[in-house]
Amino acid sequence: MRVSTMIRISADANPDGGLMDRITDFGRKAEARGFPGVWVGDSLGRGRPTLDSLQVLTALAAVTQRVELGIAVLQLPLRHPIELAHRVQTLQAMSNNRLILGVGSGSTRDDFELLGYDYDHRFRTFKNDLEIMHRVWNGEPVNGGTLSTWPGCKGGPPMLIGAWRSPRWITYAAKEAQGWTPSGRFSSWEDLEHGMKIYREAGGTNAVLANCSIDLAERPQSAELAKVASVNFICPPEEARRRIKRVEQLGFEEILIGSQIGAIEDIERVRDFVGRNSQPTSGASVAAFHPRRNYFCLSASRTAAIRLGSAASGGMPARSTCNNWLALLLRVPQPRFNASVNSS
Repeated sequence: MRVSTMIRISADANPDGGLMDRITDFGRKAEARGFPGVWVGDSLGRGRPTLDSLQVLTALAAVTQRVELGIAVLQLPLRHPIELAHRVQTLQAMSNNRLILGVGSGSTRDDFELLGYDYDHRFRTFKNDLEIMHRVWNGEPVNGGTLSTWPGCKGGPPMLIGAWRSPRWITYAAKEAQGWTPSGRFSSWEDLEHGMKIYREAGGTNAVLANCSIDLAERPQSAELAKVASVNFICPPEEARRRIKRVEQLGFEEILIGSQIGAIEDIERVRDFVGRNSQPTSGASVAAFHPRRNYFCLSASRTAAIRLGSAASGGMPARSTCNNWLALLLRVPQPRFNASVNSS
């Protein structure tokens, strides 16, 4: 199981300045310490200042070279799908294809009320937005016009579906997306076990547990969060060891852990509990097959993509052949994304 970081940005810390330095310093540290990814969350109207997720990741893209950059999860119904598709494509291009896009329907009414949007019909909006964005990224006409695709970005970035309990959306994640990402803050252990069963039975292969908070010193400012977060590491180290092992036993391929105070050392310690054999080698290239495109992306050397032929023209080699050949050539781990080509 991979352990990645989530960056938590508070307006309370150094309110007089240094915001950009805090963000970029965290990204540099995460990459230097061998974490495979840096992720952010997404919220708007919850009674505290927040930053735009895509802009935070753009800042991180500018100071890193290898780490994946992810969102868990972007609430699609709060944005215009075509304008958002353009912004996502921009970050995908500027990050050299390191973007992993977690998306969801949204779960907090306050975010929708702030914008005057319909919370009760968010699932219908979410489905429509997914369809529109995929059409946009594939260069198809929408509303009488076409958004030109940036070179290397056709099909959009790998997409994970955020869902807690919904069999419909967990199944969709398995069959139509590149992963499933429930929330450690809002999903109970029982929810995760039930969701994993649905996901595996539907053929899902990339389960990523997001939004897990950590504070191994159990500081007073973490007390309230410890009460509301279902799966957290706000506890002594030995209890954190037990909890991370339980996550691993549930079958997750990756977990995203964030510290309210930026204590990346805590995340490192929990990563060590998982065991180095479960982590990608620090600094090594990681190959990830993009199911909606016809090439492998190299997350540590993203300046090139190895094109293997077009599925539409019958030129796509068998999945096992591609994977084995590339692993032998580059001496890298096997891809983490499901390599099935979806019809959508």
